[in-house]
Amino acid sequence: MNKLLHMSVQNALYFINKCRQNKVPKAVEVTSMPHLVSIAYEEGIIFSVEELKKAFQTDWKMRWIKFDKKVIETR
Repeated sequence: MNKLLHMSVQNALYFINKCRQNKVPKAVEVTSMPHLVSIAYEEGIIFSVEELKKAFQTDWKMRWIKFDKKVIETR
């Protein structure tokens, strides 16, 4: 993965987290992934739809690791 792409995926991860914290009011109006990318652009956070997809995959994997760890600890 080249550095520019990596940074863009990081930008997308940052934006996902920002949306989760309800710091992007327009995010509730999203109708598609390209629409979400355009809202991020308005916020000054730049990434592509493909990079957003990679960020969602990474985010999901990190959440699963956290969840799986909690499941293992409770057994």
